[in-house]
Amino acid sequence: TTTYLRNGTSVVAPVIADSGATYTPGVSERRGSASRFYHGDIKNFVEQTDSSGQIVSSQQYDAFGNPVSSTGTWSGPFAYGGRFGYQSDSDTSLFLLGHRRKRREETA
Repeated sequence: TTTYLRNGTSVVAPVIADSGATYTPGVSERRGSASRFYHGDIKNFVEQTDSSGQIVSSQQYDAFGNPVSSTGTWSGPFAYGGRFGYQSDSDTSLFLLGHRRKRREETA
C-alpha cells in the first residue's frame, strides 16, 4: 500500500509525496538522492530525465493510455494524462482521473 500526501484536502489536490518520493506536480520527482524530471506533450508525460539532463525513460501511449513503446524504467505515478493530474494507482491498477477511478481502456 502506498500512502499519499496531497496539497489540500480535495481528492483532486496534487500529490506532493508518497511513501517513497516527493513530487513537484508537473515538474519532478525525488526518490532518495535520485531526481527525475517530467517532459511531455500537451496531455502526457513522455520522457523522464535525470539531474544531468539524460533521458532515463520514455513512453508512448495509445488512445486509452496503454503504453505502446517504452525505454528504461518509468518512475512515479504520473505518465498518461499526467499534465491533467491523472495518475496510476499501483495498488488497484486503475487510473485516478480527478474524482473517478477508471480502467485504462475507459480513459480516452
